[in-house]
Amino acid sequence: KDGYPLHHLLIKDTISKSQDELEYCKTRLASFDLLGMEGQLLTISDRLLQFYPLFEKEKQAKIVFDQEYETIYEKVNEIEKSFSKLNASLPKTKGTYVIEDKKLAEIDVIQQLISQLNMTKRGLDTLVLSGTKQPYSLQVDKIMLLKELASKAEGMIQSFSQYLSSLKQQAEKAYHLVNTYYLQFKDAEHRLATLNIVQISAQYEPVFSDYYQRLKRIIDAVNVLPINMNVVHENLHVIEQDGVPIIKAIKAMVNLAEDTEKLLLLANKERHRTTDNQRIITLAEQAFFEGKFEKAYQEAGNLLRKIQPQKPQK
Repeated sequence: KDGYPLHHLLIKDTISKSQDELEYCKTRLASFDLLGMEGQLLTISDRLLQFYPLFEKEKQAKIVFDQEYETIYEKVNEIEKSFSKLNASLPKTKGTYVIEDKKLAEIDVIQQLISQLNMTKRGLDTLVLSGTKQPYSLQVDKIMLLKELASKAEGMIQSFSQYLSSLKQQAEKAYHLVNTYYLQFKDAEHRLATLNIVQISAQYEPVFSDYYQRLKRIIDAVNVLPINMNVVHENLHVIEQDGVPIIKAIKAMVNLAEDTEKLLLLANKERHRTTDNQRIITLAEQAFFEGKFEKAYQEAGNLLRKIQPQKPQK
């Protein structure tokens, strides 16, 4: 009806069968054979009424077909072109960056999705171009499957393309971070040297050596093709997670040492007053040169608070 292909519903066969059954019912009526007649008539009625929702389904399917067919066809063609471009760029990218095996495996998955897309699209073509007009519901089923596959393929292609772009961005970022962290480590090393406390300098010497080696590994990895970003990430992670906190801790320690030194200079002016002062200042100085700055700061501070009288009120 109204140009909708409905032959798959076998309407004529169903109507013909129902007519035969009605004729049989008429014969039974003529002889007053009514047993089970009502049930048989209801079965015939239900069989015919079931077509109405099926008719409506085909009407709605045509609306969806008209809205989606050209759009999904264009989308599939775009995805195929995108994947072809991505695939063609891989050899060059592999020459520049080491691509993880698990990421390369995604290309195989995408290829399988593209194959499914092509097969489904050919199936849709068969329905659309068939000499006998095919039901819109069947065509829409193919369109919905195409949309699902296209969405998966498009998402994976975008994700992989972003991964490739991120390799360059991460390599450039790592290169600049090496310079930044090198200067920060050098500054921390210089700050320690100004303390002129051999024990502390010796404690941190192997620490600085380890991080300088890690910085060198990053630079070496970035300067050798293909760039192995795993090596870059591994060393950069250790520097950021462990090295940067050490730099901050050294800065804080040196600041405390400088503040403590100022207090000791003030406290030394009071050394001659009592033997107890001499004893406390000597202990504070000893703690300072052992790197126990908190203890030295506390001892010197307590002494100054004790011996410096409050200024009289004006």
